[in-house]
Amino acid sequence: MVAMPRVALLLLVLHDRGSLLYRVESAGDLPGGDAWSVAYDLGADGAICGDSDSAENVHGFVRSADGVVFDVGTLAIPEYPSEAWAINDRGEAAGVSINWNLDDEAFLWSSDTGMVGLGDLPGSEFYSWARGINNLSHVVGISLSSKSGQSGQGYRQEAFLWTPETGMTGLGDLPGGQFQSVAADINDSDWVVGWSCSARGCEAFLWTPQNGMIGLGDLTGGPGADSGAGGINERGQVVGAAWAGDRYNAYRRLPRLPRRLGRRHQPGRQL
Repeated sequence: MVAMPRVALLLLVLHDRGSLLYRVESAGDLPGGDAWSVAYDLGADGAICGDSDSAENVHGFVRSADGVVFDVGTLAIPEYPSEAWAINDRGEAAGVSINWNLDDEAFLWSSDTGMVGLGDLPGSEFYSWARGINNLSHVVGISLSSKSGQSGQGYRQEAFLWTPETGMTGLGDLPGGQFQSVAADINDSDWVVGWSCSARGCEAFLWTPQNGMIGLGDLTGGPGADSGAGGINERGQVVGAAWAGDRYNAYRRLPRLPRRLGRRHQPGRQL
């Protein structure tokens, strides 16, 4: 049986006299390898990032809005793998690469600087992944740290926020459960979402510079929790999945902010 090629697709939404028209385009792949690529994220102008098979290994890629495909490379030799998980509206990508010490290391990539390793949190084995990036070049993800410890399921990660000014900072976790937190996305106000172990169970969280980490509960309203957050926009609206009593449901959480603050909020401005 011949394996069919799998190539990342770009879905274009066009407007024509009030109607929505859809056109599916191939995002292409990196040269030299099998015809294989996967897209994970896209920016406001249509630039995307993901993974593709290259001549050396699976590498992260960025496809610009005008169709130029970049191999983001690796933190070491080309024969090592990398993955590009998130992209911002400036065309910068974040993800993970194998470094010279054969460790997983989070990276920030741009067409000007290339790939830059972000290090990890101190106190444990070297390990970090980047999962989200905003338009200020601030990156979130997971790392092992001095708080990670070890359980029957292996080391537990800590969510991090990385900025060019402060480097990598651990965000802690929700109180009451085993230590574990995962950051999935960040907006331009540096509001971070993900999930953490709390006294209620696995629970979605919202972290802000002003209030730290807050649990978001789930859809049952009971004493336990089983939820995770995967995305946040500039209005502070959060999306993810949560247990609804007999199944997992997608959800959207709206911030409880005064109307005047909602109207005055601008990207990059802290509320």
